Amino acid sequence: MRALVWMRTRFEVRQVVLSPALVVVMAWGVITTFYVLSTRDSAARPTYPTTLTLIPHIQDAFAVILLVIAIFYAGELVWRERDRRVHEIIDATPLPTWAYVVPKTIAMGSVLMAMVLVNVAASVVFQ
Repeated sequence: MRALVWMRTRFEVRQVVLSPALVVVMAWGVITTFYVLSTRDSAARPTYPTTLTLIPHIQDAFAVILLVIAIFYAGELVWRERDRRVHEIIDATPLPTWAYVVPKTIAMGSVLMAMVLVNVAASVVFQ
């Protein structure tokens, strides 16, 4: 059982990582990060662009965007089997339902974590 869940997890993560939408989302995130950080309003006195001062700006900018990305990938992960018309075959397999939900959740979490890490890396480059 554990080997099958591990196999499904690798499959789901690979499908998400190799999708062309991930490249577009990451590029969009980097462009948004650079825009937000370059147009941030300065306080009464100028501050150095340290990570501690830049991360709150990224948090404010990506609060809703991460939710939209999570909704998009959740729909993509759920409807992929139906689009390829293999959902009935997958439903007939002897694995329990959680063995399909957990890998999809891990794949979606990996996309969100990658998005956050790429944006933090972009803010470090901005420094």
